[in-house]
Order: sequence, then C-alpha cells, then structure tokens
Amino acid sequence: MMILGPIGFTAPLALLGLLALPALWWLLRVTPPPPRPVRFPAIRLLRDLVQPEETSSRTPLWLILLRTALALGLILGLAGPVLHPSTIATNDLPLLIVVDNGWSAAPAWPQTKATLNAVLEKAIRAGRTVTVLATAPSTDGSAPMAAGPDRAAVIAGKVRSLQPLPWTADRARATAALAALDLPRTTETLWLSDGLGSADADALAKQLTRYGTGGLYRPAALQTAEAVMPPQLDAGKLTVRVVRALFGGMEDAELRVSTLDGRVLSTAPAPFKPGSAIANATFDLPVEIANEVERIDLARQPSAGGTVLLDSRWRRRSVGLVTLGGNDQGLLQGETYLSAALQ
Repeated sequence: MMILGPIGFTAPLALLGLLALPALWWLLRVTPPPPRPVRFPAIRLLRDLVQPEETSSRTPLWLILLRTALALGLILGLAGPVLHPSTIATNDLPLLIVVDNGWSAAPAWPQTKATLNAVLEKAIRAGRTVTVLATAPSTDGSAPMAAGPDRAAVIAGKVRSLQPLPWTADRARATAALAALDLPRTTETLWLSDGLGSADADALAKQLTRYGTGGLYRPAALQTAEAVMPPQLDAGKLTVRVVRALFGGMEDAELRVSTLDGRVLSTAPAPFKPGSAIANATFDLPVEIANEVERIDLARQPSAGGTVLLDSRWRRRSVGLVTLGGNDQGLLQGETYLSAALQ
C-alpha cells in the first residue's frame, strides 16, 4: 500500500497510467487537415441552402476537459484509493493486538470492535500471524490469557465473541502475560485502549515497546467511560457524584433513578464545570417514591461502572418516639440517645 496524506492506494502501480494523460490531451486536440478549395461554377446554386448539420473544426475545450477527467478518474479508481488508511501496514510481520475489554471500554466498544475486525481482515489477506490479548480477567477471575500466536483467520474466529466485561481491566496481570509470550522482536503491536489511564498503563506500554513498530487506538473524548459513585443521603435528598477523565468532552451527564424492573422514577442533569472531572446530580423525591429507588445509572452511557444499586441503607423510614413521662432533662432523657442512634 502507498499512502499519500489521508489517502492510500492498494494498487499504486496503476498510477503509472497518469503518464498517458499528456498524450491523451494531445490526441484529443488533433484536428483534421483544412479542406482544399476547389472551384465549382454551380456553387452559386447551393449558397442559399440551409446547412442541416455543422461540424466543428476542432474539439471544444469543455469536451477535452471532460474526457481527460474521465480518464483520470478511471486511473485513480484502478489504483484502489483508501481514505484514512490504517497505520497497521499490510506486511507479513507477526502482529500483537492488546484490547482493553473492562467495563470502561463499553461506551466505545462498537468502534473498538470495528477497528479490531478491520485489522484482522487485513492480516488475513496478508497471511500474517496474530496474537490477541484481552486485559480484563476471565469470568472465573483468572488472569488474562493471550489467544495465539496463530493464523489470523483462526484468531478472528476466537475473538468474534469478545465483549466488554463488567469489571475493571487488570493491566498488571496483562503485562505479566505479555512478558511470558515468546514473540519475535520484529512483532508489530497495536493497543486498542479504553482511553483511561491507570497505575499499570505505563508498565503495559513499556512492555509493548520491546517489539517493533506499534500503534495506539483511543476512543473519542465523548465516548470515554464515566463512573457513578454511591450516593449521599442528606436531608432527604440523594446527591450522586459522576467522575470522568480530564480530557473528556464538555457534554454534561444525565442520571436516572429507577426500580429493578426498569421503571424510571426521575432524571437529573450532572453538569461538568470547565476543566473539572467531577459533577453532581441531586434528586429531591417524596419519601414514598424515594424508597422505591433501587438503581441509579447514566441515561446516555450505561455501563457497569456507571450503575449503582441501592439497598436498605438509602431508605427513609418513618419513625415515631413514644415516651412514658418522666422529668429527666438533657442527657438524662432516654429519647436523646434514641434520636442520635436513628440519625
């Protein structure tokens, strides 16, 4: 593949046809020789006749430009143009792909999976050997395991069902799994990141630099995951905190409270201030409705990290105290300690 700026060509040899454009331009401008005048006495009889058809002495300029443009388009089409070609070259080097598939990869997963499939499709056509390592632990809690090295077609079948898991990626154990792989130093690497940093991200990146050329995919700012913290109950109001990456977009979050059966009880915005990674949303609901809340999540970006399940700790109970008389005052009153305990 040959890459010129944002456009690449899968068949660059076809561009040699551009050398024929000057010759084509010259041929289109060729005109027949001028007619030789011959005296004919009866020509006066034909002078006043209407000529039904006229032929131009030379090809019009617009027609030359049109035909040249058609030839140019044909040559470029045969060259196989590709807009924004992948940085992963279609060579025969081994390929190592690291995929973040924790809960934070869920918002941008369609784009991440499409990128993974496109790279594997190119590797299949090039006959490359591929290794894929997902950074999230397995469902049984075991460390991340690499698929491969194997033929690209085999690996594509193994990762077809790869999905984000509802827990955090374990990049530390993924780095250890990479260190245990016996791959050539010329291996090409690609990291499909979830866009979030961690304490182990630098170690993973350093491990990837052991090999040859590499690439990094990161989702767009508005597709970066946001996390919802457990709410605080104060004066009958639920205050929920939302946390996101500092490089995230300026779009505000929107939270919703609902029951476990999916019935939405209320929604509230969580506006982010410029340069801030934290936003708060407040729900002021009647006691009867607030006690039905069992789930708080992001309305536009649902994920495991963007969901909080509530239990009885967040219920507001109606309590009455009945005293049986007595003249105790201040700290000697029994209801003083009951009130403090209930609070």
